[in-house]
Amino acid sequence: MEYSEQHMRDYLLGKLSPADRRKLEEELESDPSLSEALQLQRDIMIGIQAGFDDQLREKLQQIDNLQEKEKPAARRILWQWASAAAVLLGTLGVYIYMNQTSPDERLFLSYFQDYPNVVQPVQRDQEAPSQLEAFTAYQNREYEEAFLAFTNQEAELPEVDYPTFYKGICALHLDDWTAAIEAFEKVRAGADNRFEEAATWYVALAYLRAGNRDRAHLIFESIAEQSGSFQEDAKAIVEQLQ
Repeated sequence: MEYSEQHMRDYLLGKLSPADRRKLEEELESDPSLSEALQLQRDIMIGIQAGFDDQLREKLQQIDNLQEKEKPAARRILWQWASAAAVLLGTLGVYIYMNQTSPDERLFLSYFQDYPNVVQPVQRDQEAPSQLEAFTAYQNREYEEAFLAFTNQEAELPEVDYPTFYKGICALHLDDWTAAIEAFEKVRAGADNRFEEAATWYVALAYLRAGNRDRAHLIFESIAEQSGSFQEDAKAIVEQLQ
């Protein structure tokens, strides 16, 4: 099956339905050419910067050197994406793409990923049905459902911060930067410090994606100055925000 650019982008951003995501991933396991096409789309989304031209040309050369036994359909998929990338760089130019995707957005896409479920494995637990519902939706990437479920848990469990934290992650997936920032700032100000470090990292990403570069820069600098799980990534971002 051939996939559109939007379908590929939705997969990379975690916006596909669980069924569509599983279908594409099953094909990826058996079709290396499709995997290469997906990588090209990822490069287009977050990799256009100095040196990208050489990297892309190298990929195009690798495609050109595919063995003749490669399936025609697979070659067609690869060339479909290769042609799109070539047109983007050659005919339309990098300028157009850069206006479609800001440097801050590309930084966000480069570093944003889900936080794992460290609260409770998803299993049939009749004593905590709301928790089961929330994390099942979260791990299935059903972020709208998970957002609502974690919101309900906030009201049920005001003494803990994890529902608010994971609600913030869902808000990032839903492009609701305001809700994400509010959630992570609430976690940072709360008494439950299990998620304070992670909330600080994600709120910096949220500020960056929301266009508040100055606020994001200050938070990334504070993360970079302290030993922690996100220190090295924060240092890299600070360098790029200079």
